[in-house]
Amino acid sequence: MTHPVVREHDEAVLQAVETIGRPVAISDAPNGALDALLAGSGPGYYIIYPIGGGSRDGSVADPYADIELTYQITCVDQGPEGVRWLSDQLEPKLAALSVPNRRVLWVRPTAPSGIWPDNDTAAQTLYFTTPTFRIRTAP
Repeated sequence: MTHPVVREHDEAVLQAVETIGRPVAISDAPNGALDALLAGSGPGYYIIYPIGGGSRDGSVADPYADIELTYQITCVDQGPEGVRWLSDQLEPKLAALSVPNRRVLWVRPTAPSGIWPDNDTAAQTLYFTTPTFRIRTAP
């Protein structure tokens, strides 16, 4: 039986987003990224959140071989234009996603995300958006 390694999917998404050239981390802001952005010396950044509740599927012989996972990728920047730019970079990078020892069947963005001010993180208003992507792979 095939048992997909979820961590390999997380790493593949991280590596794909890293090719954009902005700070990125899983489940937390990249080290120093928030402080640098607030100081005006750093670019906008990404936080990848693996969302629970994925599904498993497959054939009768290997019923759990396929896996579908969902990722929210929070984009943070000083203004709405920067946030939208960060968001617009994601889809082409994830469309070219490669997961070790797996075939990426598809990557689907969910409904487009709005842009919101974050007045709670710091004295200076930052903006964020939270696009999500569903990814399905097979052996």
